Amino acid sequence: MTLPNPAYIAAALARRIATAQIIQPPVTTNASGQIQNPPQTSSGQKIMDSTGLLSPGVLSVLINGGIQTSGPIAGVAAPPTGLSGTGGEVILTTGTFTLTRSATVMLLAICSDFFTTAVAHVAAHPVYFQVDRADNVSAYGFIPCFTNADAEARAQSTTILSIATYAPGAHTVNVIWNSEEGANDTCNNSNNPLFAFLLGS
Repeated sequence: MTLPNPAYIAAALARRIATAQIIQPPVTTNASGQIQNPPQTSSGQKIMDSTGLLSPGVLSVLINGGIQTSGPIAGVAAPPTGLSGTGGEVILTTGTFTLTRSATVMLLAICSDFFTTAVAHVAAHPVYFQVDRADNVSAYGFIPCFTNADAEARAQSTTILSIATYAPGAHTVNVIWNSEEGANDTCNNSNNPLFAFLLGS
């Protein structure tokens, strides 16, 4: 087996260094050897610390649980009108995150509730994401609705998932309940954690 020529290895290494500098600005250090400008993710999280120790860059938590509204929660009439076209919108959980540049974010909500009402009603009510005051018409689930004092009333769970690219800046995410019978409705159990994850670096 013939070993590569040392000159060939040196040339290949020089090309690799030159290419890396084109792809990513060089990282500089101070007199103590500490990194001055560590690379960052789109949320501003440093990929490495001042000693050069790398941080995980695949998945970062932006919202962890959110701020939940305590139950029982009263329904409301429109406006604003809910996603179904009838009834109002009630915020179950809210959270915010900020990006320093455009990035892909996964939103996840796990809703465990049941709704009750004293009037004629639909079998289930929608729950969905609202981002920066705009309803997400493609990310929703349903929670059952029962007549008040119905012996069958019990909590059920639904999961809402959305993956989208967001612009730099602050974003507010709400988990919305569409109370289809308006003020006649009540949300019971009320466990609706919200999570947001930055995908990639």
